[in-house]
Amino acid sequence: MVNDTEDYTEAVIIKGSDGTSLVTLLTDSDGRLVGVLKGDYEGGLETIKLDSEHRMLARTLSSVSNIITERYYQQATSNHALVNIAAVPAGKYWCINNVIAWNGTRLTPWIYFLKFHIDISYYFDLFKDIPMDFVCRWNGELWLDEGDFLRFYFYGSLIGDWINVYVHGKEISKV
Repeated sequence: MVNDTEDYTEAVIIKGSDGTSLVTLLTDSDGRLVGVLKGDYEGGLETIKLDSEHRMLARTLSSVSNIITERYYQQATSNHALVNIAAVPAGKYWCINNVIAWNGTRLTPWIYFLKFHIDISYYFDLFKDIPMDFVCRWNGELWLDEGDFLRFYFYGSLIGDWINVYVHGKEISKV
């Protein structure tokens, strides 16, 4: 059944706790996923064909080029502090998985988590009446294209407040 998939150079076998093969991943010479085989390797494998959409997703997932860890910890230089996280570089995507933010000095009436794409901003989370040092946390999957960036708006913060933002995710090369 392996011959039903396009050419591959390496097979990675993922085994279950009882030692039998659960899934075999086939990769090409660039390390990109080209096929998935399901079942016990010894007992015959069922080929799962990857259509063009799934092949693109598999190749995207196999091309993680960097781990993103952006930290911002500074005193606010203005009231209602804004924190911008650097724009995604050309030829890359970012997949953000975790964001935390807090004001280490005082209660903050609002903290907005914003994504900027071209000239449009979208808020992906907001928090109200946040006590001092309370960590506002967002977990999920937020995709950013080249040029996109994140902004955090601490409405009600004052000059001198200690503002904290951490962003974690993956940088993916466009293929």
